[in-house]
Amino acid sequence: MEVFWGTLPELEFLKYLLAKSLVLEKIIIHPPQKTDAEKKLKILKDILRLCRASPRAEIIYLDPEEVSNQNSHGRKAMRACDSASDMISNLPNNIINNILTCLPIRDAARTCVLSKIWRFKWLYLSELVFDEIFSGTSPGNSVLSTNKIWSRIYEILLLHRGPLRKFVISIPELISGSRIYRIILFLSQKDIQECTFSLKPGIYYELPSTLFSCTQLTHLNLSQCEFRRPPEFTGFSNLISVDFNRVDISTLAFRTFLSKCPLLQRLKLDYLSEMDHLDIDAPNLKYLYLSGIFESICFKNTPLLSTLIIKNVEYWSLSGYGYVFDVFDSLPMIEHLVVGYPFLMNLMAGEIPEKLPTTFLKCLELSDLALKYKEVASFALCLIRSFPNLQKLRVKGCPCVDNLEDLTSPESLVKAQEPWEDSLNQLRVVMMDVFCGTWPELEFLKYLLAKSLVLEKIFIQPPPKTEAKTGLKILKDVLRLRRASPRAEIIYLDPMED
Repeated sequence: MEVFWGTLPELEFLKYLLAKSLVLEKIIIHPPQKTDAEKKLKILKDILRLCRASPRAEIIYLDPEEVSNQNSHGRKAMRACDSASDMISNLPNNIINNILTCLPIRDAARTCVLSKIWRFKWLYLSELVFDEIFSGTSPGNSVLSTNKIWSRIYEILLLHRGPLRKFVISIPELISGSRIYRIILFLSQKDIQECTFSLKPGIYYELPSTLFSCTQLTHLNLSQCEFRRPPEFTGFSNLISVDFNRVDISTLAFRTFLSKCPLLQRLKLDYLSEMDHLDIDAPNLKYLYLSGIFESICFKNTPLLSTLIIKNVEYWSLSGYGYVFDVFDSLPMIEHLVVGYPFLMNLMAGEIPEKLPTTFLKCLELSDLALKYKEVASFALCLIRSFPNLQKLRVKGCPCVDNLEDLTSPESLVKAQEPWEDSLNQLRVVMMDVFCGTWPELEFLKYLLAKSLVLEKIFIQPPPKTEAKTGLKILKDVLRLRRASPRAEIIYLDPMED
């Protein structure tokens, strides 16, 4: 590969070759002339991360100086490049299509100038993704006007040949209007399987009824639209994933829609308007993400639900449950639970039990926990204690506060309840974000360290803009804590570190 700049499309191309070439022996890469050392280092770091299907694969990176000084190496490199070029051109069409789908549409279309063989290859792409790279809003590209973007999308669709499996429009600056109707009409004739429309926020469009004739859909991602189900709609029998973001849909329409998607496994609902009461009746559902405002939520039939994420859910009650914590009886297979502060406030409104019925949970994430409050600390300990199979725990705190007079030690809360000797026997990894180092947080951390017999790692990260002096104090306090697990490692992350 000559004149290798290390761009994302080039790396994706190289990644595909390495992943699919089972008997590959050598790949020779030449950077452009006058490439500085820093750029070479970045290219090599990116290449180093790529996996290789062939155990004999050797990647040779030749500097421009090496090529000019070693003619023999240069001739071998040229022969290898020529051979690779011939090999790629003669690959089966499905392999070439897989390679082209790794490229942005702009770059895929440019392959038509390579040779006569490649002239029409890009017209048979099985996936069309129109995103910010296509529109030019990503760095380094010229920005296109809205009309120009739509014109180019239409032009590509008119030229397209063959089956189309995946179609994506994800351009936040794009206004839909009536233009979306023609596109969905085109898709309904292509047996589309994956469909995404993510357009300009705040401007809603009515979803064309022709979308409901796309019965082969497996993935549907909609935003900023009015969802009106036609009476003749019989259902999406193959649909396994739904993502609705700010979709205007009524409670009854959603309930009917859900009942006509028998294979649904993944559901994400983000701020649905006109949705008052949410009833989840999906026997094959495994992943559920909720965000927004609901008057009530009821898990009617979710026996396989293993991942539940509830963030920014406001002003709601758990309909159909005599006691707020009885909701966990409807979630017998939950393994990964993520809850935000509004949800926690709803749960903490009533009496906090000593234990919850769910016992299969392996990963728990609690967001925006103010551990300075007795109820919050008690509830957090209640959750942790109720899951004896818990292996990963993540607690994201709130920004530091000055009024600490009413703080109650989590340790004293535990002493007031039944001992939970075996509650943390499986806990291995803990992450504490926005850790300010207040004594309630330190007591909470102290208890985790004292009761986690097989703990391996605890990650601690202070809030953004934490000064070095404050960070040093946190480290000194944490350093003094004793650990029940001899393998426990405490890792301090800088405030801005990922």
